Amino acid sequence: MASKFPSDRKARIEVYRRLEQKAPLTSRSTSSARPPSSTTSPSQEQVEALARRERVPNRIARGELEGKMTCQRWRALQPDDALRFQRVYGVIEKFPGLTLEAAFSLVATGQDPAEYVARKAKPSPREQILAARRAISNAAVGAHVRRLISDRIEVSVAIGSRTFDDFLLEELPAQFRFQREGLVRKIEVISMAARTAAPGYVPLTVDPVPHEHPAPVREAPEARPFADPRPFAALIGRVVEVSLRHGLTYRLPIVAAGPFDLLLGSAGQELFVPLHAIRSWRSVVA
Repeated sequence: MASKFPSDRKARIEVYRRLEQKAPLTSRSTSSARPPSSTTSPSQEQVEALARRERVPNRIARGELEGKMTCQRWRALQPDDALRFQRVYGVIEKFPGLTLEAAFSLVATGQDPAEYVARKAKPSPREQILAARRAISNAAVGAHVRRLISDRIEVSVAIGSRTFDDFLLEELPAQFRFQREGLVRKIEVISMAARTAAPGYVPLTVDPVPHEHPAPVREAPEARPFADPRPFAALIGRVVEVSLRHGLTYRLPIVAAGPFDLLLGSAGQELFVPLHAIRSWRSVVA
């Protein structure tokens, strides 16, 4: 009996292909087949809700919602990871404000979650300085600087190890503009007073080392020795002893305190001293 399949190899392959197209295999069992996944992908909220409830990674929760591996099956296959996620979500339940990443870090390092939450709730040093500055008015110091400009008062300015006399033309957010000196960064200024008043401010002591090589000022306010103006504002009218970056120490009363600067000496003849220029200070008991 002649076979219905041709002897040529290419021809046989073509016959097999046509037979498969007409009659696909039906012997494969469909009892364990997964239900078809929804055409709509689960939302992130659905994924996170299932992950929290089952205490599994988001990717496993998404897989179950998409008809793939179930959360229960994943826990059976990965008992160590499942235990770790159990602990992580336990921490999040006690401290709901924690992110999943933060909780993982706490579990991995063994840190106390309560201490971590308390530390995060505390304002940073920079935030504390900014809050302190906002609490102090700049009215008195600002009026003094504006008077120097409007009245064309010649000033004597100490910057670094040198002093120059000039007229202040403008105050900018981070700079002073002088008539001859031009722009000078505020962070460089150590003191400033009317030229006629400057000789009256005789320093109590002069430290030769910083006088020749003044200490640099850190750019970050929280890294400076004194950036909080509130202690000075509480001592207005009291005598203080301040040592400045260029080695000069003065013993003068505080006339006014602003968020960034002090006015020392006497009204109308004030010595302008930025807080960043102070190396050390103390209150002098009368």
